[in-house]
Amino acid sequence: MYEAPDRYKRMIAARLPDGESLGVTSRDSDEGSSPLRDVQLIARGQLAPFFAASARSGLALVWKIVLVVEAFGRSSGVGYRLSIAFQEFDVSTILAYALAFILIVQAIEFAVLQPLQARVNAWRR
Repeated sequence: MYEAPDRYKRMIAARLPDGESLGVTSRDSDEGSSPLRDVQLIARGQLAPFFAASARSGLALVWKIVLVVEAFGRSSGVGYRLSIAFQEFDVSTILAYALAFILIVQAIEFAVLQPLQARVNAWRR
């Protein structure tokens, strides 16, 4: 986890009213820290929510594209099976595939995206 260098803590501490603390631990030295690295870490942390939203939108869009391509251009696959189920008015099959898609997308959300976002946003707490 990233910890702000002492020089930034001193700048912030100088602006705090007497008796207030930052609630962070300080390091003995600023070894291994450079202004470029600090900017990279801060920018990455600030942009993380936008990357997470993009990943979620991309995941939803990919599923739709795959289903449409399989429905129109393939003679096998989930999209093809859904197309046949729609033509035959087989509601139970359509709902079963829809539930399967929901479960897969939620599994990806809970197993990959949320832990990654929690790790990236840990510095905000």
